[in-house]
Parts: sequence; structure tokens; C-alpha cells
Amino acid sequence: MLHHTFPGQVREVAKSWPHSPDVQLIHLRNLEPYRGFHIFMRALAKIQKQHPTCHAIIVGGDEVSYGKPPKGAKNWREKMRQEVPLDPNRPHFISRIPRAAYRKVLQVSAMS
Repeated sequence: MLHHTFPGQVREVAKSWPHSPDVQLIHLRNLEPYRGFHIFMRALAKIQKQHPTCHAIIVGGDEVSYGKPPKGAKNWREKMRQEVPLDPNRPHFISRIPRAAYRKVLQVSAMS
């Protein structure tokens, strides 16, 4: 099972990693193909193979804003989890969060 971090746990995520290039971030309003989520997840599998210490923080909701829901899964996060072989301990999913919490996530990512 991939980690799903809830908004209240953002502080703990931020404490657990120092600012590092080994922490990557993607932020989407919703995790869906229209926003490139499927491309990111496939790329993440390759990144994990090349960088065994890399973690990914993935921020976004499970709703569908554009397009259709996936077939065979309740949302695109679950669909991509089924299709893409990832180390289940290194992707960390956070649902939509307030701006202050998002700033804390940015502080631990390589994208800040």
C-alpha cells in the first residue's frame, strides 16, 4: 500500500526529512491524467530505480475535474498504484491542504 498522509500529518512529514534533493514534490489540484498525474507516476518508477533514497510527496485530491474516472479503480491514485511498480514506502500522498501546510511541504522538497 502506498502511504497516504493526511493534512494533520504534514508537520510530521516536514520534521522527518531535512531539505534534500532526495525529496521530490508534485502538486496538482486533483490526481488525474488531464493534469499529467499518470506521466508523473510512470516517471517516478524510473526515478526510484535510479535514486534508491528518493521520496516523493504528492499533493492533490482524488476527485476528477476533467475527463472520466478510471475503470477498475475508485480513483486515479489507486489506478496508477495498480499499474506502476513503486517502492510502497517512498511515495507519500497528501490530500489538498491549506496554504500554510503546503509551505511546510515545500520546505522539505527539492522543488522549494
